[in-house]
Amino acid sequence: MLALYIGLHILQTVSYGMSCIDERLHWGHYPTTTVALRSNPAGALLIGLPEGEALRNFVRRHDEEATVPIKLGLLLMTTAAANAVRILKRTSAWLNISRVAAFTLLFGLTAVCNVFGSSINVFNTGQGLGGAALPVGQIDPHYSLVSAPSGVPLTAITTTPNPAWTANTATADWITPTGNANVSLPVGNYDYRTTFNLAGLNPSTATLSGSWTSDNNACIELNGVNTGICTGTTGFGSLVPFSLTSGFVAGVNTLDFVVTNAPGTSTNPTGLIVEISGSASPVPEPSSLLLIGTGLFGVMGAVRRKMLG
Repeated sequence: MLALYIGLHILQTVSYGMSCIDERLHWGHYPTTTVALRSNPAGALLIGLPEGEALRNFVRRHDEEATVPIKLGLLLMTTAAANAVRILKRTSAWLNISRVAAFTLLFGLTAVCNVFGSSINVFNTGQGLGGAALPVGQIDPHYSLVSAPSGVPLTAITTTPNPAWTANTATADWITPTGNANVSLPVGNYDYRTTFNLAGLNPSTATLSGSWTSDNNACIELNGVNTGICTGTTGFGSLVPFSLTSGFVAGVNTLDFVVTNAPGTSTNPTGLIVEISGSASPVPEPSSLLLIGTGLFGVMGAVRRKMLG
């Protein structure tokens, strides 16, 4: 059981780290973890495994079914193997060092990426699993309309924007309760909600940022607390930036975009569009610290080889 726990944790650390390295070097050989792993059901299950103490409890509960996570791990490593080899070759050629030295260096960089920043798994409005915006007319898989004036359907549907609104983007759509941005909806508050999980991450280091707008004014609430970040009543013609740096909690966090549909003199639609991303530092565990130490040796070896060469 201990061996299973260690293996799963190292697998998570390395898979997240390889994705992190590739994102920062822009090599494009190893797609981001959230996109690559969701492309097959086994990977999606693996990325959902808990971390830290929760992972230990998971292993205890599933000890008799140990072959399940092991099989998932093998599937992930098989999927990542070709991409990891490409990154290894590129690093070796770029630094003019042996592949053994490149492997040692990448092993440590994996841990550095894991310790100093991991992406928060959070989505834009109308964003599909592959990262691109969904076609209009579809239920948003990540945002829910949890409250609205009486008679309004509690649905969040990707929508072609009203002519007065800013355009949909390549990765985000406007969402509305009806999927039609050219019809009037009742005056009142519309609460669009999404959630994200900081399991294994340090909430005090978490940040979210992006751009957004709404029809009409709206405010962002994090875990039920108004952040004071709001849009203007008629600011729906362009996206405006926002940033959140506090108010996060361990585990599941709730993010609400509370839109107020103000009275209008003619057609009175309402909607929301959000582009968002975030990062936080993982809570380091022994396997991460071991990888950092290994990486430092790799860095030292690479520098020494360059100096002597």
